[in-house]
Amino acid sequence: MIHKNLFILSLLFLAACGTAYRPDLNKAEALMIDHPDSSLNILEKIRIERVRGRKNKAKYALLYSQALDKNYIDVESDSIIRVARDYYAHRGSNEERAQAFYYYGIVANNAGDIDEAMKAFIPARIYAEKTDNEYVKGLIYSAIGNLYYDQNSLAEAIEQFDKAEESFIKTGRLMNQFLITYKKAATYRLLEQYDSTLHCLQRAKNIATILNDTLQIINVASLYYSVQLNMIDNIDSAKIHKQNLFNMYKELNHNLIPVEHYHIIGKLYFKESNIDSMRYYIGRYLKHVKSITADNVGLYSMLSLSEESNRDYQNALKYKKLYCQHNDSIVAIQTENRIEKLEQKYKAQYLQRSCEILEAKHKLQKVSNSLIMILTTIIGGVVLFLYRYIMMRNNQKIEEYRLYIEDVDSNYDNLTLKYKHLKELAASQCETADKLLQLLGRRIDSLKKLCDILITSVLPHKFKERFKEYINLENKDNKAMAEDMITLANIMYNNTIARIDAKYGLTDHEKTFCACVILDFSKEEIRVLFNHTNIASIYNTRCKIRDKFGMKGSTSDLLKYIIAMRDNPEIADDNQLSISELDAKG
Repeated sequence: MIHKNLFILSLLFLAACGTAYRPDLNKAEALMIDHPDSSLNILEKIRIERVRGRKNKAKYALLYSQALDKNYIDVESDSIIRVARDYYAHRGSNEERAQAFYYYGIVANNAGDIDEAMKAFIPARIYAEKTDNEYVKGLIYSAIGNLYYDQNSLAEAIEQFDKAEESFIKTGRLMNQFLITYKKAATYRLLEQYDSTLHCLQRAKNIATILNDTLQIINVASLYYSVQLNMIDNIDSAKIHKQNLFNMYKELNHNLIPVEHYHIIGKLYFKESNIDSMRYYIGRYLKHVKSITADNVGLYSMLSLSEESNRDYQNALKYKKLYCQHNDSIVAIQTENRIEKLEQKYKAQYLQRSCEILEAKHKLQKVSNSLIMILTTIIGGVVLFLYRYIMMRNNQKIEEYRLYIEDVDSNYDNLTLKYKHLKELAASQCETADKLLQLLGRRIDSLKKLCDILITSVLPHKFKERFKEYINLENKDNKAMAEDMITLANIMYNNTIARIDAKYGLTDHEKTFCACVILDFSKEEIRVLFNHTNIASIYNTRCKIRDKFGMKGSTSDLLKYIIAMRDNPEIADDNQLSISELDAKG
């Protein structure tokens, strides 16, 4: 029993030891941004062999690599950060994946493997842009911009520096803003865009002043006057700029001039033709500088010109040879580097496009799946909606036809009486009257058949088919019957329709309606006679006629007014009976 308890206690102790580092990892992560030195101190006290599990090892590797970088400790071996990169390449949050690839790229860049660095920075940027962490975005944009800068792809570098500056502004971190703005100024200077250079330098100076960072203010001034050298065109300007520099050194640096700035002072003395002072400062600078580059090789040419002006041709020749010697070496190196950088540039572009294509394919697949689901839902919904709509319209039409037939049935007896009465009035008046009476007779007989359709059709679709067939057959005679109605109304009532048409300008449909009214048909009977299955069609016709008669807004009955014009021809001719008088008569 005692052995068993000891065994259990041992397991619990080991488990506790295996997880004791977790609070330290969390604390190191919390201190990373503002106190990276404290974060590094915590992480260095954690023994890597105590960290258990791939996830915890990856987190430790990421935090440790991050702490080293933030404490300006350049690491060239990827043995630590590779653990984090391999793990987060397939799992973890977008922020973790972005940081893992970013710090792997930093280590690769420290080791001089530019291709591997760019391969890491591109996916880092893709993952970072999916997060809200502007600080990480700014770091990645800066790193890519620096690679472009080193490859002399200055326009691409500016594009990345702009993005980095925008991200750092959102974070409120002034030192990051200063560094990226200063780097933009240096890039614009190489592009010979001096206005943009000076604009960036002014912003960098303002930030350095807020930070109260004397060293950075001096560095900004150094680059500022280097740019001004390209714009100075007289001795007075050179003296003013030189004096401003001396005042700054006196105020901010205890009157000490950094050796790194001697070449600027020497160039200003050269601009004001003070050869001895120029020779002193440039000579001291060349002794101090570690290597001759494209930025300072021109100093030998300047010394050669000054010696030549003093007629010291031996020294002039010496400096000219030094200039040619160094310049030839620099040109050769630049040519070689330009080819390498061009290859790196295209490799980086190819890699970026490959990553973007893979990312686009992944997004397209997700979007395609979503679209298929959405389209399936939409199509199903549309089909269901159309089916319900068609069924509703079908039922509405059937109900409309039923109501029409019921209306026919209720008006059938009245129409029969009207037909007999009209037949008596129009007996043998003219051939048109005879034709109309024949058409009316057939029409009234057909209405009887229509009533039979409603009685004999049990199924809705059968009823609808028979009704439409009937309507198509009967509508063939409607036009002829309408024309004869108008003619008969004119014959029987002193050309009333013709006079109304001359005064108001009616359509054939409107004249037919007026003719039916004049012949004493009601609006319901007119609807039945001419197969107006939709009640609104008769209503619309009446509204149009009322507008033409000037009855809009009047309470007068249209049919009574038409009858009044039939019985009183002077109304249609001279409009002697006004609408208001008709209203008064009721």
